[in-house]
Amino acid sequence: MEAIKLILVPTDLSKAATEAFMYAAAIARQFSAKVLVVHAMAALEPEDLGYPKQTPLYQILEDFERMTIHHFKSTVTETDRVGVPVSAFAARGKAVEVILKAAELNQADLIVMATHGRSGLSHALMGSVTEAVMRQAHCPVLTIRVRPTAFAQPAAA
Repeated sequence: MEAIKLILVPTDLSKAATEAFMYAAAIARQFSAKVLVVHAMAALEPEDLGYPKQTPLYQILEDFERMTIHHFKSTVTETDRVGVPVSAFAARGKAVEVILKAAELNQADLIVMATHGRSGLSHALMGSVTEAVMRQAHCPVLTIRVRPTAFAQPAAA
């Protein structure tokens, strides 16, 4: 097994993704690795964002991107306390494509991502970003299913 130098962590800005990030940071500390946080921004319909249908698309995209980037930056800023080098970027596109491209371009050694635990009809209709990444990634993918209790950093020995 080669050394882990870069861990890619996709985020949808959810609590589950933050939990996956904490696992990635713990692994990164053990391997003196870096963490790259990636967020994919998808274009939505005006009504999905609470805009009237006639609102110009460029205005919606600008507002949505501004809000997403603000939230993303505030989330990434909170990562300063984890004690590992963290970089981040956001890109427009389908989540699976953005994640796989980022992993390939940055030569990620490991992808750590959350699962949302969908099953049945919800999974069949919406699919699974995590599942698609696992099937197509060039590197190992560690999936984290968030439990009711949060990840706790082990005490120093």
